[in-house]
Amino acid sequence: MPINEKRMRASNERRERIFSAAHKIIAEHGYDRLTTRGLAEAAGVTAPTLYNLVGSKEEIVTQMAANGVEDVWRRLSLEPSSSPLKLCDAIIDQAHLVFAEDPDFQRAIIIALDRLGVSYSAHTGGRDMGTLAADRCAEIAEQACEMALNHGKLRGNLSPHQLGLQMFIAFRGPLRDWAYGIIDAHDMMRRQKTGFYLAFAADAHDPYRQELLDAAASLAKNKPQLKAA
Repeated sequence: MPINEKRMRASNERRERIFSAAHKIIAEHGYDRLTTRGLAEAAGVTAPTLYNLVGSKEEIVTQMAANGVEDVWRRLSLEPSSSPLKLCDAIIDQAHLVFAEDPDFQRAIIIALDRLGVSYSAHTGGRDMGTLAADRCAEIAEQACEMALNHGKLRGNLSPHQLGLQMFIAFRGPLRDWAYGIIDAHDMMRRQKTGFYLAFAADAHDPYRQELLDAAASLAKNKPQLKAA
């Protein structure tokens, strides 16, 4: 094996160990317990090697957030001929499967982005990793909108870009509330799907518009009741 190839493989293996160790620390103890020295020790590398391979701990967290978005992209399969309702459900359901696999880690990452002051708002023009991850989230919804438009299910008064961005906004708010323990996973999904349905309904042809409105109304009826103090 050529020397350069051996070096690249060794670097990739060390990078994987670093991200694996960071994942374990964040999932078990939260972002506040993630230190450069502790991470380097857990990954079996020196601090200078850690910086050279992956950067600062802030860069590690934002990269892990971006990796999570790409994980949803890899798993997601959208059927172009599906109704807007089914497209919405496919996106939200797949995202929630990812959350459910490692909820403590997912919560910690969202909170860490806030504490780092990392932008997680789509299409702000920024090029930081947080913005890029948010843009990729919005692109998932935008792709679904493009499919629906191409199959004549949307009127075309609003662009897929506009609708996709609005759907991301509807996704992001409940996600943060869930991360901070304000709502549970069921309520997060209910709110996110409601936001997706209403965004799609704003431009959908009948009968798809009525289907989306009925679905949103059904979710509202199933809203969890607060217990009396």
